[in-house]
Amino acid sequence: MVIFNVSAGLMMLEADVLLGVLTGGGPETIPIMAHPPNTESDLSLQNFLEQVILANANGIRKGIKLDFKSLEVVPIALGMLGALSNQMGFPAWLNADIQQGPVNSTKNPIDSNQFLTECKLNFPESTLSVGWTTRYGIDVFPPIVSGEYTMEMAEGMLKALADNQITQPVTFPVRAALTANSESAILALLEGTPNSTLTLWGPETDYVNVAALKEVVIKVGRERVYMDIPEKLKDQLVDGVKVGEQSGQSKRSLLGTVATVITSVLTAVI
Repeated sequence: MVIFNVSAGLMMLEADVLLGVLTGGGPETIPIMAHPPNTESDLSLQNFLEQVILANANGIRKGIKLDFKSLEVVPIALGMLGALSNQMGFPAWLNADIQQGPVNSTKNPIDSNQFLTECKLNFPESTLSVGWTTRYGIDVFPPIVSGEYTMEMAEGMLKALADNQITQPVTFPVRAALTANSESAILALLEGTPNSTLTLWGPETDYVNVAALKEVVIKVGRERVYMDIPEKLKDQLVDGVKVGEQSGQSKRSLLGTVATVITSVLTAVI
């Protein structure tokens, strides 16, 4: 995925990171770019970082968002980032689900204290992208088409950040369909976290109350919203926010947009 914020003029290349084996390599496990349950990839984290560094050196301005799928890969990956930090003239987001979320999610999150401590100590120049596990949509049985982020969930996240004395920038990845019903919790979350933003995400199959989501985005402010959502929803949302502005509800700058790309995009642009 490519996350794009128009006001910043910047795209973020997003990729999942876990421990696994490199195709054609030895049997040792290393940080690779793969989505569970896959444990083999033809692209290592080291190679991914080197290619993004090369692309930026050649004038292709892109940041990275690394989505960590397990805790054990985090310290190794951060060591690699630290070793290359003097060559990284671009933003790096470190993403993980560190809290259990809606709707009564049963998926275990990554330990919040360990993740935040590792990121704070070993790569403090990063932006933290910390969110919740979710159970929603037609892929669960029975299907779930309503839900929200509660005030208790927002308070839990704020406590985790405060307990770990986090001062670096934070973006909260929130599922678009659930965010539409969660205005109070979202606003409390952002008000309690200086220098924070939202990153809306969601699959094509999610039911989203677009009108309600538009209102949340307008209340939050466009410059604080990134989008990692299907093109159709993005178009509906951007059009809706423009209408809201014309009626005097918001005078803020540009809203982020997103483009979906295939896995080979990194190689293609480099």
